[in-house]
Amino acid sequence: MDAILQFANKKNLYIEVFRARWIPREKRMYDDFVASLEGKQSPSPTEIVTALAKAYLKGPLTDEEFSRHRQLIIREMYNPTEAFEEVAEKAMRPLFETLYDLLKPFRRENAIGKGFLTFDIMSIFGILLYLNYSRPMISRITGKSYDDTFKTILIDHMVRFSLNGLSVLEIKG
Repeated sequence: MDAILQFANKKNLYIEVFRARWIPREKRMYDDFVASLEGKQSPSPTEIVTALAKAYLKGPLTDEEFSRHRQLIIREMYNPTEAFEEVAEKAMRPLFETLYDLLKPFRRENAIGKGFLTFDIMSIFGILLYLNYSRPMISRITGKSYDDTFKTILIDHMVRFSLNGLSVLEIKG
């Protein structure tokens, strides 16, 4: 009750949980993604999607942190509050814009305009969200636990599946 009094009401306390816990955890995953691309002057689409998948499937969060992270955002995705606006602007938009800037040089000539690449990135997010937020169902269906070996299999799958759908050209080095 003291915590609620400090924030005046439950809504403010709830929003503060996102500010103090969710957004910093998301930033840790984003920073992990960016750090894995450091030193690569022009990372390929494969390197970009792999770095993203690793940061968000194997990343820096403990299983307990990830479970809390997942529970909060699922609630916001289905019933957005003011916290969702902060998540979108402070966490998701920067990640989206970084991905767009990284993948833009690889656009196919027939994929003119921002629309194609924007939808491609949304699809990558969709796969990533599903593989992350449906862990209990995926484990149940596959009979596999989310250990490092299974996460590696999922990362390889996500990268292959995503690259086949991207409106970008893979530059083989």
